[in-house]
Formats: sequence, C-alpha cells, structure tokens
Amino acid sequence: MSEETSALSALVGLEEYNRRQKQIGDSGLEPDVRAVMHKLCLSEWRLKFSDDSLEASNNLLVALRRKDKIIDQELSRLRSEGLIIRTELQEAKAEIKRLKRGECSHLNESSILRSAKEEEELKTSGLKETVKKLRAEAIERERTFRQEKLDTETKHRKELGKMTVNLEAATTKTEQASAEVKKIKENTSKVVGKCDAKLTKKTAELVEKERELSIATEALATRSFEFENTSQALSEIHESHSNCSKTIKSLENDLRDSKAINNASRTSAHAEADRIKKGIAKATLGIDSRLNELEHSNQGWATKCRMLEDRYSEQAIASAKREEQFIRSVVEERRSNDRASGLQRDLEKEENRCLELELALGNLRRKFGVDME
Repeated sequence: MSEETSALSALVGLEEYNRRQKQIGDSGLEPDVRAVMHKLCLSEWRLKFSDDSLEASNNLLVALRRKDKIIDQELSRLRSEGLIIRTELQEAKAEIKRLKRGECSHLNESSILRSAKEEEELKTSGLKETVKKLRAEAIERERTFRQEKLDTETKHRKELGKMTVNLEAATTKTEQASAEVKKIKENTSKVVGKCDAKLTKKTAELVEKERELSIATEALATRSFEFENTSQALSEIHESHSNCSKTIKSLENDLRDSKAINNASRTSAHAEADRIKKGIAKATLGIDSRLNELEHSNQGWATKCRMLEDRYSEQAIASAKREEQFIRSVVEERRSNDRASGLQRDLEKEENRCLELELALGNLRRKFGVDME
C-alpha cells in the first residue's frame, strides 16, 4: 500500500513538474529568467521526490519493526508454554518416584497403590505422549519461527540495502540539487550585477538627460524672452504703422484742403500748392520706404518666430519621447530587478530546504548506523 501511495505521489509530482515547466515556457519571460526558473522547478521536483522516498522508507521501517515485535511476542509465548509443560513433567516424575519409594503393609493398600501406580503410569504415558507432541510442536514452531526470522532478516537486509541505495541516490540528487542551486545563485548574482550596472548606467544617463533638459529649459526661457521682445517690437511696428496711416490721412486732408485753396485762389497760391505737393510726395515716399522696411523687418521677425516655434516644438517632442523611452527602460530595469530579487529569495528558501534535507539524511544515517562511505 505504501509503495502504491509513493508511486502515485511520484506521478502526481511529475505531472505538477510538467505543468509548471509548461507554464514557465508560456510565461513570455526573458530566456535567462526562464532558464533559472526551469532549473529551480527541477530542483524543487527532485527535493520533493527525495522527501517522498524518505517518507516511504520510514513507513517501511516502521512496518518491519512492528513485524519484529509480533514475532518476539509469539516466541516469548511459546517459550513460556514450553516452561509450563517442562514443569508439569518434572512434577509427574517426582510423584512417580515418591510412589515407588512408599511402603505398603497391607494387600489392599498395595492393590490400591498398584492401581494408583497403573493410573499414574497411564497418566505418565499420556503426559509423555503429550510432552512428546508438545516438544514436536515446539520444535516445529521453533523451526518455523527460525525460518520466518531468517526470511524476515533476509527481507530486512534486502530492504535495508534498497533503503541504503535510495538514501545514496537521494544524497546524490541532493548534492546535485545543491550544486544546481549554487549555479543558479551564481547566475542570479551575475544577472543582478548586470542589472545593477545597467541601472547605474541608466541613472547616469538620466542625470545627463536632466542636465540637458535644464539646459534646453534655459534656452527655451531665453527664446521665450526673445519671442516676447519680438512680439513687443511687432506691436511697436504696428503702432508706428497706425501712426503713419494717421499721418497719411492728415496729409491727404491737407492735400484736399490745399486743392480747395488752390482752386479758390490758383493765381495767388500756385507756388504754395506746388511746395505742398512736393512735401506731400516726399513724405509719402518716406512713409512708403519706412513701411516697406517695417514690413520686411516684420516678415523677418515672423520667420524667426516660426523657426523658434518649430524648433521648440521639435525639441519638446524629441525630449518628451526620450524621456518616455527612458522612463520605460527604468521601469523595465526595476521589474527585472524585482524578478531577480524574487528568484534570489526562492533560491535562499531552496538552500534552507536542502540543508534541512541533509540534516534529516544525517539523522537517518545515525539512526540506522549507515556509514557515509
């Protein structure tokens, strides 16, 4: 029954191991992490198999001890029965001797004694036959007991040999599992070192990006100030343009007035009208040239503003994308760090289980007197 239970538990453990291997394969983790988890799962399965083997060996040992106790009780019972039969036989012999030594003075007494002697002889012969039967039965039982004891000892030796082989196999598997756990721990430490190096590098890059971002922010503030100055200059240009328009309108009004005056008194104010026309034409040319200059400068300032806006938007978008990529990389590094720390905790737990299993194996060796060699 125990062997069937151990076999069923081994099959269940194998199915659980296959299921976990499939889950690890379908988890979509990195290859290094999957390899470490595969090795960890294999070590757990081996440790569980060793625990099941030790439990089955302990159950078998308990059953054998119970059988030994039952056989010892039967042997003690047979010995006590043999002692009782031997005591009764000695008492019967003593009674016969006593009757032989007795003196009879009368015939009645002699006949009585003779009949008593015959009865005693009959009893003695019956007792002898009973003793012979009991002796034969005791010899047969003793022979059967010795044979059973020999068979039991042989079976016990075989089972102890199997248990020793199982213990050696479990010890070998435990040593292999501890070696694999050490390798996994070394690989995990290497992975953690690499992750720390990557994190340090990413931190330095983050500091550099922050410095570049501060520089870009200062440049953006400077350009914003320049843009405000440009906007102020544009407002001043618009204001001067409106002033020029007002001046042109006033000059046009003066021209109309002068034309009216010229029409009223052409002869008296012909020279004054010519002078006013020349002044108006000159002022108009100056205003036009000034307007052209202002429009040209306005276009230059508008071009500079558009360039600054495009450059700022491109730099802002690029810096936002870089910052987003960097944040994602930092998050991935932290996740890998967490996974590595979790694997390291699992490895520490497995090492503790290996130490407990080694202590249990040492206790079993000391208990059964099995040498390490």
